[in-house]
Amino acid sequence: FSIAGSTFAKSIAKWNGSDWETLGTAAENGITGSVETLLVDGNEVYVGGHFGFAGSVEAYHIAKWDGAKWSAIGIGVGGVSGASVYALEKIDHYLYVGGYFAIVGDAVNNALPANSIARFNLMTNRWEALGNGLRRSDGFLGVVNALARDGNLLYVGGRFGLADIEPAQNLAVWNQQSWSALGGPGNDGVEGTVAVIKVQANEVLVGGAITKRINGQPFHGFVKWNGTTWQAFGGTILRKNEPGYVMDVISYDGKLIIGGSFDQAGHTAASNLAWWDGAEWHDLGGTNGLVSSLVLSGNRIMIGGGFTIAGGTASVAMAQYDLTTTAVDGAPLVAPAEYALFQNYPNPFNPTTVIAYQIPRPGMVTLKIYDMLGREKRTLVQAHQPAGKHEVAFEAGELASGVYVYRVQVNGFVSSNKMLLVR
Repeated sequence: FSIAGSTFAKSIAKWNGSDWETLGTAAENGITGSVETLLVDGNEVYVGGHFGFAGSVEAYHIAKWDGAKWSAIGIGVGGVSGASVYALEKIDHYLYVGGYFAIVGDAVNNALPANSIARFNLMTNRWEALGNGLRRSDGFLGVVNALARDGNLLYVGGRFGLADIEPAQNLAVWNQQSWSALGGPGNDGVEGTVAVIKVQANEVLVGGAITKRINGQPFHGFVKWNGTTWQAFGGTILRKNEPGYVMDVISYDGKLIIGGSFDQAGHTAASNLAWWDGAEWHDLGGTNGLVSSLVLSGNRIMIGGGFTIAGGTASVAMAQYDLTTTAVDGAPLVAPAEYALFQNYPNPFNPTTVIAYQIPRPGMVTLKIYDMLGREKRTLVQAHQPAGKHEVAFEAGELASGVYVYRVQVNGFVSSNKMLLVR
């Protein structure tokens, strides 16, 4: 992209909570090319992709922003047409870099063979190879799309058949000294291309355009290795009755949230976004296009991808989801801590406004509108509702201009606010 909001920004920008900011001066900001992956480490941001410049600094496919200026990571990566960096991870003082490249370079060695994965020593500013890297079974370069750490172990996913000289079908583990297949020798990994790996509670979650046969049955898109066996998540991921795929996964409050390209998660209809409660999948409102990235920020999920609508709202390429809001299928991801009635918005309004409230536990909710003489004008809600944040649209209809009161009652909680209708 070249514009974020109303700000000119080349391929990368920062949201400060109210507006977009560039990374660099107006004339030399951003990345000249495409950004594929980001790693935030304190005040530093490592950027990987397919580019030749970061700001005005020559940087081949990988660079660092320190909050004030851009710098290259050695000479960068390359050695093959279409070289790119797709994944970044940090363990101690090493920056691990995966993608599609044949060599890496620094001031001492400008052409170190790497085969799509290497690490950069941030103390010595030198690149280091990880054995013979990752290759396809026919000896050609493999592709690394995903990196995830668990202590000193580095889990790697992508499209390859060999990790150094060890057979490894699209998944491998680096233990700081040598390579092995995920699950050890003889484990057949997954078919297809791995896009994301997440390690939690001694389990390795794997997503992508993948298929894994478990007890003879194929499962698509998203599976896990529990340290002993492969397992599915309540069924398979599909799109138009064909295999779907998962591009990213995050966890929140004991739940998993996935994004990708699918219209069914297990037995649940879900448009490119879904969440797993440990037993079944739930819809999360969805988008009209691919979801490629998910980031957790407080009680919100920041969503990126190739869509123009998210949850029924126009939103180009980026959107956010409030985790305290009740999900589409009625199941809240996380209940709020207290009761609250919020100020309507917009206010003043004509003729429509939105009234929001939150309840920490289920109950019979009544939401009514009164005039300033206490006469009831409208009942907006009279129903049992689950815990969560709820929003109700109020259409003034034939009501005259003036001040009105809206009042909510639930589980002994009573609260009211005023709003102004201006014709």
